[in-house]
Parts: sequence; structure tokens; C-alpha cells
Amino acid sequence: MKAVSGSESADDRRDSFEEPVDQRLQGFYEIPREIDMEGLAAEFDISDQSVSERLRRGHRNFVRNGLGWGSLGDEDSTD
Repeated sequence: MKAVSGSESADDRRDSFEEPVDQRLQGFYEIPREIDMEGLAAEFDISDQSVSERLRRGHRNFVRNGLGWGSLGDEDSTD
């Protein structure tokens, strides 16, 4: 990941973070999977539970916002 300078915009900083994240997640969505949740947890140095929760939140937000399906139930649901 490249260093962030004071002159970089928020978009530049987000892009510099998202690129390596996208590369790491790519194998998770392949069939068969090239990396599992435990592998992602190790890559990001977070717990398996954190990976699961973040993916679930991301999927929920994609369905709600990206597909325009609006509310899918209780916001505080732990699924």
C-alpha cells in the first residue's frame, strides 16, 4: 500500500486502500474459493468473527443501496 501524503484527496486515500482489499477478497468469491474466512482474517489481522460480520454488513448494504431494495428488516438484527 502506498504512503498517504497530506496533499492526497479522500478519494485517493480510499482508492489506495480499496485496491489491495479488492485483491485480497477476489479469491473469496471464486468457485472454488481460493481463500476462506480464516485466511481473510489472517490477511487483515482481524478475527474470523470480524470478517464474517463485515462481509455480512457489506452484502446487506449492497442489497439495500446497490440494488435499491431499501429496508430489509431491523437495522440492529444480528442475523
